[in-house]
Amino acid sequence: MSDFQSDAHQRREPRAVSPALKLAVVSNRLIGANHYEFCELIDVSQSGACIASRWLDAKLGQKLNLEFYRGLDKFASRGIVTRISAHPNADHYGIVFIYAPHELDGLIESFVREQILNDAQRSITTENHLKRKMGKRVALQNAQICVKKSDSSLPFLLCQVDNISKGGMGFYCSDKLSTTAPFPVSIQISAHPDAAVITGVVHHMSKKFDAYYYGLEFELVSMEFVRLLEQLEDITHL
Repeated sequence: MSDFQSDAHQRREPRAVSPALKLAVVSNRLIGANHYEFCELIDVSQSGACIASRWLDAKLGQKLNLEFYRGLDKFASRGIVTRISAHPNADHYGIVFIYAPHELDGLIESFVREQILNDAQRSITTENHLKRKMGKRVALQNAQICVKKSDSSLPFLLCQVDNISKGGMGFYCSDKLSTTAPFPVSIQISAHPDAAVITGVVHHMSKKFDAYYYGLEFELVSMEFVRLLEQLEDITHL
């Protein structure tokens, strides 16, 4: 299935991921009991939801009867499919609400507000943690290291060091070491087969021009390497 999207409705409000909220698409039948297709709720906002299902087979522009569940509480609503995206395990459907009861709207608002606060606190905590760990950074030119993801069977890759401190370093690499961060890495300061290996965790990664930039925090380093960094800091601050 290809990706389809309608520009008539767009979800522009903040979204939340809430494991406490469940969802089913209800098919009303003239004879017999209604059919309930329980779907994975990927995220939800006050304007709509994104759901995943292998069997729903909804069409773009189709109106759906929805039931949300939180514990023993049930909330009936309606929505229209505005986006369909194919994924390996299940198709994803973007739904904009046509109708949602006041109780559901208030519940979603509380989920969104809680997630915004949690994300902000997590961002502040991560930033402060990295600031404490990184310390004074030294900009380097023409310094290279060999890096590989710790659990990877691929060989070490030659990377260019951008800056370094006793807490960590920033470096460029032509290849993508991982799809997401954080992830552990092993580092060789030289390409010699017997070179000592130090370890670290990449907390930040981004694409810059034709290379990938990585921000790394050291985990296990030798005392010789620490002394080398101290000497480097002393030289650069003369």
